[in-house]
Amino acid sequence: MEPDRFKVIIETYGSRESGWPDNEREAARQLIAESDEARQLLASAQQLDRLLDNAAPPVIDTGAITRRIMRQVGQVSPQEGTGQAEDNRLDRLLKWLMPDLQQAPGRIWRPVMVAALPLVMGIAIGLQPSPDTASLTTAEEIYLTAFTGETYGDWYDE
Repeated sequence: MEPDRFKVIIETYGSRESGWPDNEREAARQLIAESDEARQLLASAQQLDRLLDNAAPPVIDTGAITRRIMRQVGQVSPQEGTGQAEDNRLDRLLKWLMPDLQQAPGRIWRPVMVAALPLVMGIAIGLQPSPDTASLTTAEEIYLTAFTGETYGDWYDE
């Protein structure tokens, strides 16, 4: 085995022989026995593996992070805990759609706008010009003739 290949194996699979490819394991052992450079590379990889084995992953309180993010975007008040964000959003939406008119008489436009939106959208869609039927492709002309028994000219003149 070449020293460069051994270095790739160590960097890829680590210092434990059990992780090395089966077909190259014996050649790697022989290189370790013959080469000081290979032994030094293996020793440094073993040291790194020990450090990684002893390193504990950090414990992250995801609930606190979630609450902090929600407070920053204004979804949850600081005193609220988890589990109330959905209710808070729904309450805010309902208060926006149906405001208390005694406290804010100028906000009647909100429910009116929400009610009128489907009407406005329907009118806008209905006023869209129809597609240009004069530019049928050959395939569309064949389909029209096959399914209706009429040609484009007969269909267009009606």
